[in-house]
Amino acid sequence: MTLPRLRRAVPRRLPFLVAANPVNYGKPLYLSCAEALASGLLLLGHPQESYRILTGFSWGQTFLTLNEELFRRYSQASGPEEMAKIEAEIIQTLAGEDSGSPR
Repeated sequence: MTLPRLRRAVPRRLPFLVAANPVNYGKPLYLSCAEALASGLLLLGHPQESYRILTGFSWGQTFLTLNEELFRRYSQASGPEEMAKIEAEIIQTLAGEDSGSPR
């Protein structure tokens, strides 16, 4: 049996975040399903549901702590274009820190 392909009107993805799960700890963009779902809920304004998912994992609070500043910055975006701009600024800042360049 072949499943039909679903078409997306608008491609979607989560912004730059850092994993806290034991397999990918500290790796950007390698979130577990729980981290991804909780992130989506948090970004959409459902923090209680997000926290409820993460409390089931020993690293759940660590995920929120690692990404606290990122979530704060992303929450200030008024739409997808501004979210992309904030994400680009964050990545550029981190890339500058990695190369030892001054900000």
